Amino acid sequence: MAANNTNAFNCRPVSAGLKPIAHMQGIAVDINPVQNPYAPGDPRSPMSVTKPEAGRPYNHPANRSGNVTGIIVPRSVVTEAFKKRQWRWGGDRSEIADYKHFSQNGK
Repeated sequence: MAANNTNAFNCRPVSAGLKPIAHMQGIAVDINPVQNPYAPGDPRSPMSVTKPEAGRPYNHPANRSGNVTGIIVPRSVVTEAFKKRQWRWGGDRSEIADYKHFSQNGK
């Protein structure tokens, strides 16, 4: 993620165990992880986690606008294209934002 690589098939288990993830099944893609980080919790908290760390500036709601090259936002060309194909966006999750992530199964 730190290299900001877009990726799809990735043969790795969920970090907390051996359960296969959607990337292992070929039904998920991550796009521009720096501009679209994985960000569980409240981004305004100093204890918040952002992966990759370089994505921290793009985690804050004030910085999540369509004016940044590579950023994915609601109703963008990218989100609409995936939704048209019945894929779900990780940025729509309320509890854990995963702005880079699209998957067929919502996981």
